[in-house]
Amino acid sequence: MTESENTPAQKQLVQKFINWMRVKKRLKKYPAINDAFPLEYLKSCKNKQPYYCHYMSWRLGTWHTESFFERLNELLELSKNLPNWSSEKPLLTSPEFSDFWSLVWQLQVAEYLCDIGTDVKWLKQGPDLSVSIDSEVRYVECYSYRKSFGLLNFIGELLRNVDDSISTSYGYCMPFGLPQNSDRSLFLDHVLTKFKDPCFIKESRQKALERYPVVMWKDSESKNGLVIYMEGPDPDAYAPGIVSRGVGDPQNYLEVVLKEALRNKNKSNDLKSHRPNLLVVNYLLSRDAQLATSRANALKLPIPEIQLNLNIDAFAISGLGINDQLDRSKLKRIVPVDSDDLALNLLTSVYS
Repeated sequence: MTESENTPAQKQLVQKFINWMRVKKRLKKYPAINDAFPLEYLKSCKNKQPYYCHYMSWRLGTWHTESFFERLNELLELSKNLPNWSSEKPLLTSPEFSDFWSLVWQLQVAEYLCDIGTDVKWLKQGPDLSVSIDSEVRYVECYSYRKSFGLLNFIGELLRNVDDSISTSYGYCMPFGLPQNSDRSLFLDHVLTKFKDPCFIKESRQKALERYPVVMWKDSESKNGLVIYMEGPDPDAYAPGIVSRGVGDPQNYLEVVLKEALRNKNKSNDLKSHRPNLLVVNYLLSRDAQLATSRANALKLPIPEIQLNLNIDAFAISGLGINDQLDRSKLKRIVPVDSDDLALNLLTSVYS
């Protein structure tokens, strides 16, 4: 067996698609990104499982549009000048693919706090940020809802570089999970191995000309698991029902993910000692949560009744995109919906 055959499939594909000349060019163009993500460190992550790249080297080296990097550079320039910026170092140095969304969300929240308050700080211990509004200090904890969606997004981005007609699907608002921790590397190698084969891709393209979607990989162990498929160019060749896009109960799913966020953060970062505090959760990564909240808004359904945990004073959600700017209308307060806390009312709008 050759060295190449021993190399995990995701490592081979990542090394194939990351354009390091593009990485260098962009780091030179965007000084705040360069300060946060030095080239030498990005390269040092090339042998780290399970992704064999840093989340920023992947984006710098594969994304084709500049708008995100312009926006990220702006956010980093503002955030690095706030007190205690060094406390964000773990998110910058982590190669974990999902940490990208956590970092961007924290930067977006920091920018928003600077717009509506004063004395914004990163905290060395405790919640992520503090802000003074009308001389009253409020603490803000940021959370990007990730679960298996970071791993799913990595698979999707990697395969779009193989062929931009390849997509992923799973049962929305149903139980869904991919392997965690040390199991992820073997799972990625298992899923992606056949996508290294040009003949497999060529054959799938040929099939898609006649009838599509063409199922390329399916999780046979889970009814609502991951499906990877290829679309075709001819609308008349589309065959419904090949890829099931079943949907569970969106309202029940919304209740579950709201409670999960509260449960996951209730005992973290010493929130109980930093009061009043606000937990702000971005559900951008979860297509399911986006579907559920959009449906609830469209049908004017009441938000599920959620009880706050003892250590969290207020809870707000968003679905903010990575190129967008946070404002009050995009940060919806779930509980308490009635509050005479002026700072809380200035920070968030009531979910409706």
